[in-house]
Amino acid sequence: MGVKEVRELLGVMTAARVSEGIFVTTSRYTTEALQFAKGNDLHLIDGEDLLKKIAAASPEAKANLLQLATAGHFTTPTCPSCGIKMVERVAQKTGDAFWGCLGFPRCRRTFPRHM
Repeated sequence: MGVKEVRELLGVMTAARVSEGIFVTTSRYTTEALQFAKGNDLHLIDGEDLLKKIAAASPEAKANLLQLATAGHFTTPTCPSCGIKMVERVAQKTGDAFWGCLGFPRCRRTFPRHM
């Protein structure tokens, strides 16, 4: 992560009159970004630091984080034919769960739902 993105955060903070900021990335920061952050009340958390923080969290906090990270549409596949979110369905004959396109019967794309 470069200094440009960190500077942009400082600009937003200044406009909103926020005195301290935290920037989190799953990658690493450049030397320039780290130096810029030191003098501007910016705390930079890189991927390694983030993983350490998650590892140090309580089991309950980890479970809450996982629930938050996978909430909503993140765990629902998108139909590759239509580009819309699929819905969970159950096969009438077998009782097996599967993902089906919301555009059914126009679109008949399906995926198995692994449980």
